[in-house]
Amino acid sequence: MTAKIAGRSGEGHPLPVIFVTEDKGFTDPQDRSAFAPELRQEIGDAPLTLRLDIVSALADIGYPSGWVDAKTITERDDFLGMLRGAVTREALSLLSPAPHDVFPEWVRVRTPRARRKLGKARQCKGNGLTLSTVTGTWSSSIYARNRPDGLSPSSLKGDYRLRILADCTVLVVQDEHGEVLEADVSSIAVTITD
Repeated sequence: MTAKIAGRSGEGHPLPVIFVTEDKGFTDPQDRSAFAPELRQEIGDAPLTLRLDIVSALADIGYPSGWVDAKTITERDDFLGMLRGAVTREALSLLSPAPHDVFPEWVRVRTPRARRKLGKARQCKGNGLTLSTVTGTWSSSIYARNRPDGLSPSSLKGDYRLRILADCTVLVVQDEHGEVLEADVSSIAVTITD
């Protein structure tokens, strides 16, 4: 881990150091003894803050933020395509240790659908970009021509369908026109059933 201190406020106070840990693996930034000596020296007496997502961290340092209806993001085709890709990668990694690109095109995941109402998304704007954090549960299916061991066939013409339930937290980056540039799935838990 490295940290760079941005400087001091206009009043001469050190600016805060904000730690972002989306997987909750880092819990106490106040315990400076856990840092390497070089990092402790770099941080000095700056206030330390812990946030669970980058949008909250940006809001803490003054970027305009607020809550928006999550559907304005999650019903976009570009977002759903990126989410579909992330769910496909995660599902295939659970089914096989083989790399994703060795699977033929006919192994496919249906576009995910929200399992329940998503509510609000936290959003922050600045420098021509909009960052949003969306958390929800999506359902989908993955189809394959060959039945995986131990699973019964579906009613689809020779295809085998596995049901997927994906709990995700997604950081969505949009340009000034609202186009989704990136959807980074930072936390995903996939359950597969037949």
